[in-house]
Amino acid sequence: MEKVNLETLIEMVGEGLCRRCLGRLFGGAGTGLTNEERGEALEVALVLLVEEALESDALKGELKQKAMEVLRRLPRSHHYQEESGEGLCPLCGGLMGRLEDLVNLVVKSAEGVEFSTFQIGTRVAEDLKEREEALWRKYSLEAPEPIGREINREVGRMFSEITGKEFSRERPEVVFILDVELFGVERVISPLFIKGRYRKLERGIPQTRWPHRECGGRGCEKCNYTGKQYPTSVEEIIGEVMKEASQATNYKLHGMGREDVDALMLGRGRPFVMELSSPLRRNLDLRALEKEINRRAEGVVEVEELQYACREDVRRFKEVRGHKTYRVRIRSLGGELDEEKLKKVLSLLPSSPIRQRTPERVRYRRADRVRVRRVYKAALEELEGSEATITFVAEGGLYIKELVHGDGGGTTPSLSSELGVPLEVLQLDVLDVAEESPKEG
Repeated sequence: MEKVNLETLIEMVGEGLCRRCLGRLFGGAGTGLTNEERGEALEVALVLLVEEALESDALKGELKQKAMEVLRRLPRSHHYQEESGEGLCPLCGGLMGRLEDLVNLVVKSAEGVEFSTFQIGTRVAEDLKEREEALWRKYSLEAPEPIGREINREVGRMFSEITGKEFSRERPEVVFILDVELFGVERVISPLFIKGRYRKLERGIPQTRWPHRECGGRGCEKCNYTGKQYPTSVEEIIGEVMKEASQATNYKLHGMGREDVDALMLGRGRPFVMELSSPLRRNLDLRALEKEINRRAEGVVEVEELQYACREDVRRFKEVRGHKTYRVRIRSLGGELDEEKLKKVLSLLPSSPIRQRTPERVRYRRADRVRVRRVYKAALEELEGSEATITFVAEGGLYIKELVHGDGGGTTPSLSSELGVPLEVLQLDVLDVAEESPKEG
């Protein structure tokens, strides 16, 4: 604790602060005492120092008179409030005597919510902050503690003792924000993240909710006032069941990439994370949830490998490039395809970096720039006259349709440019989404 002389100590204690507010003037000193104990220690120290000064006749004049006045008030200086309203702490106004009431507010707010970890926050009125900071400046204090920090700590400690919940600084599942001016509490429930893989087994379904292009999601006659471009999505098929199970308010699907609306997602499925907003339930039976999603999806979508996740998984999914395996059915618009030439062109594609401008069809939602991607493998599976089925293994982020037809020169080289004939994509399926690049050789 900082050293203060007798005159300063007399003036400090003479402020009439409650013991918590008095002790908090040195609350950052880290002496192992609570602020209330620290405040009491300051009062005891004042009594002893004044008695010693009186015995040695070192206390005289106005300072002596002030010291005696402070000591006469001292038995009441630790009172947080009185029925008459007189004697309230001039700093907190009696607030620090109502910590148990604040805890009860938090306990009430926590009812009906499943969680293991929490955090407490406090909104402090500006005039209280100003009074507190004025005291810090007045006494040139080096290690005071803000009132909000003490409230957070003490309310959190008592709440933990009552409920058995654990305080978490890094990842609280619920944050309770106390408004000490209005004497209320705001409850903020952290999202619940569940990851897994999904297969999309029917064409014509987007990965995520798609606002209607003409009305922007507001609802119009053309979309039957649904606000949606498509009746449903993978996000809705999975998310609605998860929302119901967790009693969340909303949901958002984060996929490791996305397949086109008219493409299937087969094989092991695409990795995804579902973010569920403000869930009241967190302890879910994920195997039962998986079965219920698949039952309601009726073969349109399937999920597997559901497990709890975190926000870092979302960031990782957005950053990882990995590789993907596609099966593409193409057709030549220039007559029958030459098998030998097609095989040769496919064998050379992995040796050339693919420069690809953002396709025109997605430019309305993606930045218009040129990306460089790789094809790791390209193999002819079937050839029937002007139509062929090809398997591509390519770096994540490469648009396969444009790799085939060239997008008017936006993708170079393309299968079309190398063959010297215009091509169109008849059908596209995603066979696998891997989180890592394939091993060389």
